[in-house]
Amino acid sequence: MELFEWTLFLLIVLLIGVLFFSQRSDVYRKMVLFYGWMVVMFILVSPWVALIRGSRVENLKILCFVMRQVRYLLGVKITVHGSENLNTKGPYMVVANHQTILDVLAEVLPDRCVILSKKELKYMGPMGIVCWLGKFILLDRNNKRSARETMDHIARTLLQQNLRVWVYPEGTRNRTATLLPFKRGVFSAAVKAQIPIIPVVTSYYQQPPNLKDGQRPFFCRDKWIIQILPKIETRGLGPEDVPALADSTQKLMLDTFNEINGHIVLEKDTRE
Repeated sequence: MELFEWTLFLLIVLLIGVLFFSQRSDVYRKMVLFYGWMVVMFILVSPWVALIRGSRVENLKILCFVMRQVRYLLGVKITVHGSENLNTKGPYMVVANHQTILDVLAEVLPDRCVILSKKELKYMGPMGIVCWLGKFILLDRNNKRSARETMDHIARTLLQQNLRVWVYPEGTRNRTATLLPFKRGVFSAAVKAQIPIIPVVTSYYQQPPNLKDGQRPFFCRDKWIIQILPKIETRGLGPEDVPALADSTQKLMLDTFNEINGHIVLEKDTRE
C-alpha cells in the first residue's frame, strides 16, 4: 500500500478498536471519534481542496462543514438563536467566546469569513495547511509592533475585500464557566474600519466531573446553545471609545453566557 492508504487503514482500525473494544469510559470513545474524524477528513478532503481551489477565503466554509458532521457521531445537539443577525450586509467583525477546539462544531460561520488566530498555528502540522487553505489571519502575540500592524491590516482588508473576520477577544482558550476580560486590539480595528461588531456566545459545553459516582468527565455536553446577538455599531466612535466598547461588549456577552447556561440547567432539572 501507499503511505496514504496505510495511514487511512491504520486510523480506521484504531478507531474501530477503541469504539467497540475499549472498556474505558465514554470520554475516550468521544475523543477518538473527534480527533480520528479530524485526521481522516484532513487526509481525504484537504488535498482535493488545495488542488482544485488553492488558498481562498471560501474554503473555510467547506472545511468547517466537513468537520461539523462528526457532531452526529458525538451525539451533540446544537441550538442556534439569532442567525438572522449574521445577514448584515458588508464587512463586520464577529467576536466569540473560545473554549476548546470543539468550537469548530458551531454552525454559524458567515459567508466570506476569515479567522484571526495565533501565529503558532501555522507550525502545528495539519493546522498550518488549514490556515493556508482558509487564508487565516495570524497574529504574533509576542511582538506588539507586529500585532498592531496585523490589526491595521485587518481594518484595511475588511473594507477592501468586503470580508468578515471571526475573532476570539479573550485571546486564548478558556475552560472556565465564565468569560475572560477582552483584549482591546480587535475593537480598535473595528472602530478604525467603522464596521459593526456581532457578538456570538456559545454555552459552557464542557462537562464537569461527576463527583458523586467518581466517573471521569464526558468529552462535552450533549446540548449546546449558541446565541447570536444584534450588531453593535461603531460608526462615529473614536480611539477614546475603544475601552468602553470592549468592556460593554464583554459584559453583554457574559450576561448572555450566564443566561443560556441557566436555560440548559433548568431544562436538565425539568427532565429529571
